[in-house]
Amino acid sequence: MTVSQERSFHGLAEFYRRFVPNFSTIAAPLNELTKKGIAFHWGKPQKDAFNLLKDKLTHAPLLQLSDFGKTFELECDASGVGIGGVLMQKNKPVAYFSEKLSGPVLNYSTYDKELYALVRSLKTWQHYLWPKEFVIHSDHESLKHIRSQMKMNRRHAKRLMEAD
Repeated sequence: MTVSQERSFHGLAEFYRRFVPNFSTIAAPLNELTKKGIAFHWGKPQKDAFNLLKDKLTHAPLLQLSDFGKTFELECDASGVGIGGVLMQKNKPVAYFSEKLSGPVLNYSTYDKELYALVRSLKTWQHYLWPKEFVIHSDHESLKHIRSQMKMNRRHAKRLMEAD
């Protein structure tokens, strides 16, 4: 694969990212090839990411139309390189969100990345969620108790203010 072929594929894949769960995490090895000053080297991680993305794009699950009469559910998660979320109704996906982590966020603790994923997902789909109650699913147990903490550091307080 050449640089221009990779950029072409990556651009096409980016357009359809909302249909692919965990897009940013999957595409991370391909993103590394587009950075300035980095030599183009098509290795196993890039090939695996390319094949997985290609498979996900050609076998993407159907998204359901949102029904504002039903309860929305938000599921979010974080990994070492990205965050993601799924907006659902009746356990069927309505939309996907993912973001590649960069800068200082890469050094956040798992707890902070999970909180960041939650806040970014809430911001992304606020127009669906704010009019009524919704359900949040997270695999990080301590996030369930964040509002009841007696002391909170500035980053956590800021994230909670962003979510309110």
